[in-house]
Amino acid sequence: MGKIMKSLLLVGCLGMLSACGFHFKTGELLPKELRTMQYKSADTYGSMSRTMRQTLRLNAIKLVEDQKDVPIFYLDGSSESSEVSALFASGKEAEKVMILKVDASVKMPDGRVYPLTTRVVRNFFDNPKEALAKATEKDAIWSKMREQAANQLINRLFALKDQINAKETTK
Repeated sequence: MGKIMKSLLLVGCLGMLSACGFHFKTGELLPKELRTMQYKSADTYGSMSRTMRQTLRLNAIKLVEDQKDVPIFYLDGSSESSEVSALFASGKEAEKVMILKVDASVKMPDGRVYPLTTRVVRNFFDNPKEALAKATEKDAIWSKMREQAANQLINRLFALKDQINAKETTK
């Protein structure tokens, strides 16, 4: 009986801790100059553009329209490609390498431009006997790759802090 009570108490404590609502404040890692930005994209309604906009907002970056003296985040473009990496004995495709490349840049109000680029690579086992299920799985993988690329671009924004601070000290 004592062992069951200890287990229940442990599970209860873990449940209370996990439900306390603790979250990292990622926006504090950004330089203050990048906490408010304009967002522009070559393909405004494309999948990568929507994912990037959502990721910027989730990272406490305020997106504004047509405001002077704020940086502009440009999503210059993205490209998706896949290459065959393995074949079945019959000669049909067995495995593909899926590649997502995203180019972006941040233009500061003083005209400085910081290019950002990222590349995400995943493997995909392509079984021709399960074509419908694999098409859905492939779409889900592309979606996850876009999320990963957007997060990598956010991490590169965090890394701009040193470059921005270096430019400020040289003025």
